[in-house]
Amino acid sequence: MEITTLRGPFLGKEGLREMEMTIENGMIVDLAEGVAKGKVDGVLHEGLIIPSLLDMHTHMGDCFARGDLPPGLLETVLPGGVKHRFLEGSDRGDLVESIRFSLRELAPGVGLVLDYREGGLDGLEILREAIPEGSPMILPLGRVTEGEDPVEVLSRSVGFGIPSLDGENLEELRELAGDSIFSVHASELYREDIDRVLSLKPDQVVHMVSGTVDDWTALAEEKVPVTVCPRSNMAYGIPLPLGSMMKQDLSLTIGTDNSISSRQDIFREMEVSWLLLRRMGLSGEETAMMVFDMASGRTLDGTELMDKIPLSDCREPRRGDPASYSILRIGDRRLLENGPYSFLVRFATQHDVLFSGSYKPGPFGSI
Repeated sequence: MEITTLRGPFLGKEGLREMEMTIENGMIVDLAEGVAKGKVDGVLHEGLIIPSLLDMHTHMGDCFARGDLPPGLLETVLPGGVKHRFLEGSDRGDLVESIRFSLRELAPGVGLVLDYREGGLDGLEILREAIPEGSPMILPLGRVTEGEDPVEVLSRSVGFGIPSLDGENLEELRELAGDSIFSVHASELYREDIDRVLSLKPDQVVHMVSGTVDDWTALAEEKVPVTVCPRSNMAYGIPLPLGSMMKQDLSLTIGTDNSISSRQDIFREMEVSWLLLRRMGLSGEETAMMVFDMASGRTLDGTELMDKIPLSDCREPRRGDPASYSILRIGDRRLLENGPYSFLVRFATQHDVLFSGSYKPGPFGSI
């Protein structure tokens, strides 16, 4: 396996510090700080080193249905809409290639993806077939289709992704999930009962943009993280009160949502999140750092979800850990002088990514 070395300033919680990281077979085999330039074995990448980012909510594989986007969410992604007509009318080969396209699109700089998997057992198998070697770590959340055994769906995934609170047997699925991840969509187009949400004891809630301050406060008090998908909501004219949600001390993360809605690009999500906060009067390096914390998973500290995904302490480099770090071309170090987080969140793109490290070596993650 080729040896790769990352060299440059590392963006940690305490700011920038010089680092040289040597990676072999997906693992950190050597680490040095404050080193001078010198020859290395294998490939050398120089730039800004960051923890690989997280895409905490995707529906991968509907990108081949792209085209003119209907104005509303109902006619686009819900049953009977454009997305499901594509998923139900495509052969297996097209579905595999569509997922691979999504993966190539979202992968630069991303180390872990939490995917709401449609299609029951067959959808999980299609995902397994589609994942190439060297992809980000993919954590699939299964969905039980009619006639399938929920136990078998759970055995082939990392938990359940619940598309609607109107579904049947949700309490039974929650009990069955146990220590596996239990994630629910809630309060996207309209507000839903927060007591109903909390009664399911979710590890993650997706959206909650139509919730109230009291709803967000209740989730914060229970340490339930919320994943927002700014560009997907904006594509359908759904307001995203990100600043108000942030003020309630919610543990917020970012997802790219449906591939049909917008390009699955976590860098674009960071920029749009920053712009939304700026419109509410929040700006500066501190705001940029808050956005980066959402994208890197630092906001998950203290939540049960943190214990169920393989982040551990991998965001602070150590020898022997998975190489869950990425490196970005800077161009000129002076660009970092007035705010490295602002540079990263507002100006960095996927095209700047020279190397992406996963949170677990191997092509299939924890599937």
